[in-house]
Amino acid sequence: MSRVYLDVDNPLDLQRAAAELGVLPLQLLERLGALPTTLSALGEPGGAVERPVFEAARSAALCELGTQNRPASCP
Repeated sequence: MSRVYLDVDNPLDLQRAAAELGVLPLQLLERLGALPTTLSALGEPGGAVERPVFEAARSAALCELGTQNRPASCP
């Protein structure tokens, strides 16, 4: 449990971001162009985004991806 707690402050790579959004990495990669540009680094080899950047884009990403975790505030 402590490892997960400590990992929260680490940048998110494509694998981790996809897992947190509830999609497969390939699905996230394919839809990356439709997501907020702040997440574009996830499409680069070895790319990652900082947690605050990811959190700021999370709702918009979930709306666009149409996952089962889609926020009620989505258009």
